[in-house]
Amino acid sequence: MKIAAIETFEIRIPYRRNHTLSSGPLYGAHSVIVRLQTDEGLIGAGEASIPGGPVWSEESVSSVRAVIEEYLAAAVIGRDPLQCSDIAAVMSKAVRGNPFARAAIEMACFDVAGQALGVPVAQLVGGRRRSSVPMVWSLASGVVEQEIEEAQGVNQRFGISRFKVKVGHVDAAADLERVRTLMRNVPENFQIRLDANQGWNEMTANWALPRLQDLGVTILEQPLPKGDLAGMARLKQQGRVAIMADESAMNANDVINIIRNASADMIALKLAKAGGILGTLQSASVADAAGLPYYMGCMMDTGLGTAAYLQTASALKDMSYGAALPGPLMMSSDVLSTEIVYRDGNIEVPAGPGLGVEVDWHVVEQLSNKP
Repeated sequence: MKIAAIETFEIRIPYRRNHTLSSGPLYGAHSVIVRLQTDEGLIGAGEASIPGGPVWSEESVSSVRAVIEEYLAAAVIGRDPLQCSDIAAVMSKAVRGNPFARAAIEMACFDVAGQALGVPVAQLVGGRRRSSVPMVWSLASGVVEQEIEEAQGVNQRFGISRFKVKVGHVDAAADLERVRTLMRNVPENFQIRLDANQGWNEMTANWALPRLQDLGVTILEQPLPKGDLAGMARLKQQGRVAIMADESAMNANDVINIIRNASADMIALKLAKAGGILGTLQSASVADAAGLPYYMGCMMDTGLGTAAYLQTASALKDMSYGAALPGPLMMSSDVLSTEIVYRDGNIEVPAGPGLGVEVDWHVVEQLSNKP
């Protein structure tokens, strides 16, 4: 089997409410959907979701499309998509960095490989350890009354009791007052984490940590700029709230440096930032060897990208800290003809071959205005 063609589609889907990071509010998904066709008629799908442009990382939807169409497609067309490791290695040589672009193509190759062999992607990367993953819901509207109602609503509908609150866009004192109000108005069994997305400096984080500890916040994700491993280590040494590295832990080499510098209590895994499923597994293996816990984050992907994250999470050693994969519920529509299922506080891993989901290519073409 050979890769015959690779096509990209740029899509936008509005969110049901704004999603505010430290860099500012986002109002919808912005993704590149990849359609990979083989000479035997199989079609694989992948996604690179980059909401807000080159803010979270250096890549944008425009750069992803350019890299795929001008460099990566030429490097992999004619190769066997079942050889996912070789494809990943070829792409790493073809371009420097650009993990989001590489991840989308690798995702599509795994989708084809699973379809060809009649098994879910998880079976191709070590086997399914679990059929569902604990769900972590993101609260990011910045309006506490809305967030209280939202938290209670997703708990009632889906049994979700783990929440990640986005902070860092406004003054830290205002953020903490918002978190304090939230925690006073939700059940005590709700677990509350914070994610600053590099929005604080060390002085602000030092001020916040004892107050977060008093509130009962369990985890603080990426409080400092990603390169400040020394500052992250000093925060970790206080032992007040667990420090999680996200933007500081882009790939396995970053995870090694975090371990060397004792810069975090745990890390966030994401397929996009690691260059795909294989890179994510490498990061997780390094963390496992060092006894460093992790959870699965996302880039607010559609159901397509979410399915790939779930297949990967299904095969990891420990997912007790859950996965923040709210994209399909956050969007006003999706690109799938199947559904990602949220139930009893968990997200179910799609059981079908490949990524386990069906892409509605007619919808993708409509969203991209592509004939």
